[in-house]
Amino acid sequence: MPTINQLSAVTSVVASDLLPLYSSANGDARKASMSVVLDFIEANFGSPEFTTIINAPTSSGFNILLAAATSNLWLIINPTGPFAAGTITLPPVASCYDGQQIIVVCSQSITTLTLAGNGASLVGAPTALGTGGFFALRFNTLQSAWYCVSQSLGATTTFSNITITNAILDANGNEILAVTPASSSAVNHVLVANTATGNPPGLLAEGTDASIGLRFETKGNGDIFLAPAGTGIVRASGVEVVTLTASQTLTNKTLTGPITDAIKTGGVGTSTVALLALAYPAATSKGYRTVVVDATQALTAGIGAVVAGGGANCVPVYSDGTNWRIG
Repeated sequence: MPTINQLSAVTSVVASDLLPLYSSANGDARKASMSVVLDFIEANFGSPEFTTIINAPTSSGFNILLAAATSNLWLIINPTGPFAAGTITLPPVASCYDGQQIIVVCSQSITTLTLAGNGASLVGAPTALGTGGFFALRFNTLQSAWYCVSQSLGATTTFSNITITNAILDANGNEILAVTPASSSAVNHVLVANTATGNPPGLLAEGTDASIGLRFETKGNGDIFLAPAGTGIVRASGVEVVTLTASQTLTNKTLTGPITDAIKTGGVGTSTVALLALAYPAATSKGYRTVVVDATQALTAGIGAVVAGGGANCVPVYSDGTNWRIG
C-alpha cells in the first residue's frame, strides 16, 4: 500500500469513503467507512450541551435516579414542599466520561441530602440544600470521582463555622462588619443571641475568663452609638443604661455629681438649671428644694419667679409640681 503522502488529496468525503486503520480486535490492518467512524464518534463523544431533567418529588425520602447519558445533565428539582430528606443517585460510573458535568437546582429546602455515587466516589458534595440552592459536579475518569466545583446552598444553609479574615461586605462591596487580625491566644469573644417575642436580643461577652468586660471604642473622634429598635431599652448586665436625652425612671441609681439625694431629703445640694430639670423634672418633684447656680433671675425677681438657666445668679429654688421657682 503506498504511503499516505503519495496519495492524491480530496477536499470532501462521503459516508461510503474508506479509512485504513489497525483493528485491535482482529490483530491486523482493516478498513472502515466514514459512516462507521461517525457512528463511533457520536456514541462516545460527550456533548457540551446539557440535557434537562425536571423532577417534582412529593414526599420526604425521595430518590431521583439519573440514567446513563452521553451529555451533561441539568437536574431541576421542584419538590412540593420543604422535605427532611432526599437522595440523588448519579449515573452508573461505567457510563460517565471525563469532564462530564451535572448541575442541580432545587426550589425547596432539603434538610438532609444524600448523593449516591453509583460506583464513583464523591468529593465536596453538599449534605443539605436551602430554598433556591444549587451545586455543580464534574467527573474525573482517572480517579473515578465526582468533584463539587461550585455551590450555593440557598437561603437556609447551616454552617458550623465560618472563617472571616477581613470583613463582611454589603452588595456594593462596602464593609458592614470588620474583624481585627486574628489572635492566636484569643479565649474571649462576643456572643450574639436572638430571643423569643417580647424579649430583647443580646450582645454578650463570653469566654474562658471568669470576668469579661464588654468595650466599645472609636477611631479618632468618632461617636459610639448603642441604638435599640423602637421603644427598646439598652441594658448592661440586665440593668437599664442611663441616657442623657430621654426621660427615664431610675430606681437603682445614685447621682454623686452636682445633684445629690440631699434634694429629696430636704438637705442642700447645688446644680445648674439644666441638670436639675433633667434629673428631677418639676412634674415629679413637687416639694423638693435645692439651689441653682446659673439662674438668669436674681432674688430681686421675687419669690415664686420661674427660673431659667444661662445666668450667673445663685438662688434657692423649689418645685411646685409644674416649674422650679425662686423660694
